[in-house]
Amino acid sequence: MSLSVLSADPGATEKQLAARRKELKKVDPSKCVNDAGVEELWAERAFRHAQVYYKLICSINCTKLKLSKFDDELYQHFVVTFPRVKIDVIDEDRLKSAAAKRRWRNFCQLFEYHVEDYNFGTLLRLDCKKEYSEANTTLVPRYSSWL
Repeated sequence: MSLSVLSADPGATEKQLAARRKELKKVDPSKCVNDAGVEELWAERAFRHAQVYYKLICSINCTKLKLSKFDDELYQHFVVTFPRVKIDVIDEDRLKSAAAKRRWRNFCQLFEYHVEDYNFGTLLRLDCKKEYSEANTTLVPRYSSWL
């Protein structure tokens, strides 16, 4: 798994990243527009999450994997909200369309107080049968990667 191009600052210390996260928590998201610094921080955290997640799914029987106590509820809401979404091979253009973003945002809000860092970024494999790679990966809010 080699996605170092997504790493915002590979030399950043945990202390520097923590300070940056603290600073960004003060920002009003409704007033933000594609800030490169925010996107870099999101990508950095997503990359670290992907590394851990990939090791986890490669080492255990995934049918027994629970990422939170809300997994079953989250999945049931997903099936109702997105009945026709194919999850084995994701169409990135449809996933990131304006209409889909609105639906995902509304879906996300259901779990705002239940899933830690529910709206932070994570890397999603577009084709579940392939490994993480630059061509097979997109950045999405964390809650959508659990589907």
